[in-house]
Amino acid sequence: MKYTISRNDIEVCRQGNFVYIRNYKCASTFFYWNFVNKFLWKEISYHDIDWDQDHVFSHILDPIERRHKGIAEKIHMHRASRLFLENETLQQSLAHACLLDNHTETYSTRFLDKAWLIDWIPLNCSHQEVIDLTEKLLEQKLDWNMDWVHYGDNSKNSTIPGDNLKKQVELKLREIWNSQGQPEWLKAHYYSDQELYNAVISGFNNQGVSWAEMSWLNNKR
Repeated sequence: MKYTISRNDIEVCRQGNFVYIRNYKCASTFFYWNFVNKFLWKEISYHDIDWDQDHVFSHILDPIERRHKGIAEKIHMHRASRLFLENETLQQSLAHACLLDNHTETYSTRFLDKAWLIDWIPLNCSHQEVIDLTEKLLEQKLDWNMDWVHYGDNSKNSTIPGDNLKKQVELKLREIWNSQGQPEWLKAHYYSDQELYNAVISGFNNQGVSWAEMSWLNNKR
């Protein structure tokens, strides 16, 4: 019997053969909310993706930066931001943490080998530039002339009170990470993600005229 990992928790939406996969801590709240609620894309199951025919895309962040953001998110969700910032013991206990929930699950664990089939848009530029790149992709086949809803434009998609505290937690996690050497097991944990991210960054050509020229999938080295 062929084994298939359950991926029912991965949120996916479709418009035609464009399929967006929500990738936590990678601007996914903004993009998924807009695609589903503003542009009325259809939510589908991850298992309904046709990897041979669909154009599957998402956004990708440096895996270590995503780790910091994901752990900060988890701490903030449990209203423990102030406790973390004031408690050195708690800080050190999370110094080498890597998996707390789906916000910190690695790309390679979450998407398995399919991570190498996703048309990734790197988050190594401004938010507006990421939107422009996303529109460049969609304009291939869609008559795209849409206005995005930004944070604070409505009550369902607004900045969460206390985000400044979460940012402080993220900065502290980064400071701890950069000030301490990382054990080999932790380096190994992120090895596949770093390999993927490096391939995306080296292959993505943001100077391309068409998406075919820009996509990392067409410029793999």
